[in-house]
Amino acid sequence: MLEMIFVITLLSIFIVSTFPKNQINNLDLAIQKINLYIKYTRYLASVDHFNEKEGEQWQKQMWTFKIQRCKESIGGIYFIIYSDTDMDGYIDKEETLLDPIYKKHLYSSNNCNNDSASNNRYVLLTDTYNIVKAEISCNDTSSIGQISFDQFGNVYTNLNNLNTYKLVNNCKISLFNENNEEKSILITPNTGYSKQTN
Repeated sequence: MLEMIFVITLLSIFIVSTFPKNQINNLDLAIQKINLYIKYTRYLASVDHFNEKEGEQWQKQMWTFKIQRCKESIGGIYFIIYSDTDMDGYIDKEETLLDPIYKKHLYSSNNCNNDSASNNRYVLLTDTYNIVKAEISCNDTSSIGQISFDQFGNVYTNLNNLNTYKLVNNCKISLFNENNEEKSILITPNTGYSKQTN
């Protein structure tokens, strides 16, 4: 049922995104999509039983939403959603979420190549939505930031040590366009609930 709601919502966003560019706000569209994807990431974690998986670093298999920088020579930012199922620390395309609408993995390399068959242009925040900056207030990584979910709704900002990096205060994800306009999502600890704040 939740997956059906997710697909219907994504479909409605897709329809809106086909309107003429002057009738939509890319910043709004980007933050709405990210909020929807975060909710779906949380749902995927809730139906996955991480503690039953074997291995010392089983927590790497948690579902994670991550914003990263493109290669410095290219510039820009993008996001991916993944579960490091083989626990090798390297995210393969097959470990990223398969978008039920576009039938492509939510994946890009740091080349951020819009024309690549392996990349999904909808994760390219700068190239697709003109987002020039992103901030995650709870960042505990060398990237722009990430949030990971366990099956109980707990949120983690780094998977190296769950006790150290469990979210205890609200986390704010903010996107900025070329006019320095900001849209944000607030994620609450203990439940992982996310909502758009502006």
